Amino acid sequence: MKNIIIVNIIIVFVLLILISGCSNTNISYDEQSRGGYADGLKITFLSPTSTDIWEGRSFPVKIKLENYADCDVSGELCARDLLGEGFGGLKDSCQGFSIKKNYKNAPYMIFTGDPYENLERDISTSIEAQAKYHCGITIDPLICVRDDSEETKKMCKDIETVSGKYPGLKTAPITVTKVEKDFDPYTGTLRLDIYLDDMNGELMGDTVNEYEEQGFPVSLEYGSYGALDCSNIEDGIYYWKSDTENIIKCEISLSSVNDVEENFLKINLDYMYSIKESKSVMVRHNKNS
Repeated sequence: MKNIIIVNIIIVFVLLILISGCSNTNISYDEQSRGGYADGLKITFLSPTSTDIWEGRSFPVKIKLENYADCDVSGELCARDLLGEGFGGLKDSCQGFSIKKNYKNAPYMIFTGDPYENLERDISTSIEAQAKYHCGITIDPLICVRDDSEETKKMCKDIETVSGKYPGLKTAPITVTKVEKDFDPYTGTLRLDIYLDDMNGELMGDTVNEYEEQGFPVSLEYGSYGALDCSNIEDGIYYWKSDTENIIKCEISLSSVNDVEENFLKINLDYMYSIKESKSVMVRHNKNS
């Protein structure tokens, strides 16, 4: 009798695993994604390894780029020192790059500075690196809706929030960190508040509005129902707010929802972004130069 009970328990356990595996067969998410977090390129100075640079000597500036975003990035890295004209050193020098999403082992980039000259004493300065790059990304969380029957209430919440590592949210320099849903099953009206955030950089918008806000293309669709009507997207452009939260407010009227439906909310973002990193150095005066 005991053996029969144990066998039955094992069979039920195996069936549960198979069912849970099959239920996600048609949904594919990026397993590398860390979720809805603002992150992108990271700049690291590999050289000069010392903070001292001697007058009269050339010096290499070696820089590593790592991509922590869920989008491929391409752009330009420029490096320079901030000492000013007339002293030699590293003046504006740029190189192009292209790095796959979530790739941390791109070849480092080398910039060679001219020897410093005309110094009368030791002078402190900084070497600055700036990356300007493009990211295009589609964020696609599943959002459920339901009909107005009592049976579907427990299967799909009318009001809910998705954030963090919720499937479909992705990491990028500017990304969606949270989606707040408010659905009325009696009217079929779906309202969405979509929260955007960015890393410590600067948006390089395609356009600027009368308030000096940078704008970039954003589009949103909900399953086969089509495009959402968003009150603060103007002609396909969202203008970035630097002094308040960035929330895109959208709604769409859904007709003939049957039972419970799960559809992808596709949020397409396309923009240029810029980050800077600097390294402090001391340029040592060479009395023999």
